[in-house]
Amino acid sequence: MKKGNTPCSLRSFFVIILSVFFLANLPAQKLSVPDKPSATIDDIQNKIMEAVQDKFPSIDKYNEDISGIKTDIESLKASAEKAANNHDILLARASRLHIFGMISIIAEAIIAISLLGILAVLLLGKNKSLAASQKPNATANDKLPKDNSAGAGNKNPSSEDKSAEISTLKSQMDDIQSQIRHLSEIIDAQSKENLRVAGNLKSFQADMENSKQKIGSMETVVSSLQTNIDKDKEKSIWKEEVESDPVTAFNSWAQTPHSPLPKYFTYVNIVKPDFRVRQDFTDTSNEAEWIRNTIGERKFLFPNPNKIDNLAGPVDKYYKMTGTRKVQGSNSVRITNGCLIKEGNLIEYQGELALM
Repeated sequence: MKKGNTPCSLRSFFVIILSVFFLANLPAQKLSVPDKPSATIDDIQNKIMEAVQDKFPSIDKYNEDISGIKTDIESLKASAEKAANNHDILLARASRLHIFGMISIIAEAIIAISLLGILAVLLLGKNKSLAASQKPNATANDKLPKDNSAGAGNKNPSSEDKSAEISTLKSQMDDIQSQIRHLSEIIDAQSKENLRVAGNLKSFQADMENSKQKIGSMETVVSSLQTNIDKDKEKSIWKEEVESDPVTAFNSWAQTPHSPLPKYFTYVNIVKPDFRVRQDFTDTSNEAEWIRNTIGERKFLFPNPNKIDNLAGPVDKYYKMTGTRKVQGSNSVRITNGCLIKEGNLIEYQGELALM
């Protein structure tokens, strides 16, 4: 009996060991089951966009920088205008000083010539009177005795006075000529200074014109940069609108359908429109009967307002219309319920639109 029971006991023991080992491995097997991914593709894209936005400055920052540049340009323009006004004032003063110097030289020359003429007239008059007074004195002296030696050595008092007056007039004339020379030297120096100032002012004016041209070029660059930033900002806003609500964005454009098709929308060719079947949509750059949005989680199929021209056309297949249909190219629409495009370009339900 013992020998017969031994294999059964070993077999039972072996089964128990295997069961324990299997049960011990169950938690490990559960732990080894792959978890759900912690991050989706959208999360990764959002993180990338956040990193890019952190690295590059925002549009508002660019606008602040451009506003600062514009303020600096306005300050430079004000300084340039002030400097130009000062240049005109200095140039006018220099011109007046130059004219005044010329007038002074001419006036002094006229005064000198007049004084010389008056002096010459005075000298001629005095010489004539001296000659006339000396003749009677000479005849009287001839009648006097020759031995009148006491009066022979005496000079004529009137002639001495006249000589003194002539000497005084010559001295005064020399002083006038010296003052005229001194004034001429001052005027020449002032004229040279005026010419130097005028030359500097012309050079400064040329520099100011060059600065004005540079400021104008800077304004053009800043204006172009501002335009580009505004366009980028408008694109960014439009992109957000299309992504968040494609139907509203399409209705905004559909009020003026003659304008170019906006960004993030494209024309679509459909061979045979149908419901709840997979079909091929072909994007095209040429104007087609259908339009769809290219971005956003939800894609919609919209009718081209310029192609709604007859009843029972392709548009009537996908959309229920309200309103009065006009001739081709004169219709504007407002989508009230868009045709949602599902996987495989499948459209389940008919949309609704109103003709405006």
